[in-house]
Amino acid sequence: MGDTRIAGASRSYDRNNQIANVDVQRGDKPNTTAPGGQTLAKDSVSGKAQDTFEHASVQGNLPGGFHGNASEDLGASVNGQASGSITTQGAQGSASAQARAGLDASAHADRDLGPLGTAQANASGFVGGRAEASAEGGIDRHGVQGQVTAGAFVGAEANANASVGGKDGNVGANVGVRAGYGADFSASGSFRTDSVGFKIHGGIAAGLGISGGVSVNVNPEAIAKDTVHAVGSLASGAAHLLGF
Repeated sequence: MGDTRIAGASRSYDRNNQIANVDVQRGDKPNTTAPGGQTLAKDSVSGKAQDTFEHASVQGNLPGGFHGNASEDLGASVNGQASGSITTQGAQGSASAQARAGLDASAHADRDLGPLGTAQANASGFVGGRAEASAEGGIDRHGVQGQVTAGAFVGAEANANASVGGKDGNVGANVGVRAGYGADFSASGSFRTDSVGFKIHGGIAAGLGISGGVSVNVNPEAIAKDTVHAVGSLASGAAHLLGF
């Protein structure tokens, strides 16, 4: 990665950087933090394997008073995690996994504008393939609910955003473009006293891509109250007509 436009730039370069780790946590002591109630059991496990074939970065001063940095990474990684807990109010759990291989590049520039705040811009790009999946769910005295998602993509994508502002407000814009093949799917559902429903979304991309979904949700408690109210109104009207 060159630095012909960055004055006084510093660069770093690494090759064949392999990282692998697994973290397991279990047997947490019971606690009484609301709203989940007292924790009776809690376990979690996570792992990550990463091989960076090439890494390069550069940073320095840009024209116009901006400071900038940029980096690129060529490599592959796999990581996953899972956790679960049981409390006096119910149980919940989640699991996810991701795999990724390709070239990632990013750049950032910012400038202090004094009373106006800060101006900054970011850009990122990816060429390669990735896949991910996740699931989570829970159960308590009100019912059960859960969600699953999955997706995969092979191709190239780029995103950029810029903003100007400070504590009193800001103005920003972003843009993204994708070229390749991919698909994604997500589904969620609940069967609870205050909500019974499901939501499904799916998409497939080959060039521009297409997506769609459907959702249904009802509130049993509200339906029951409305039904009781309607029956009561009918009974009252019938009694009135009969002279009672």
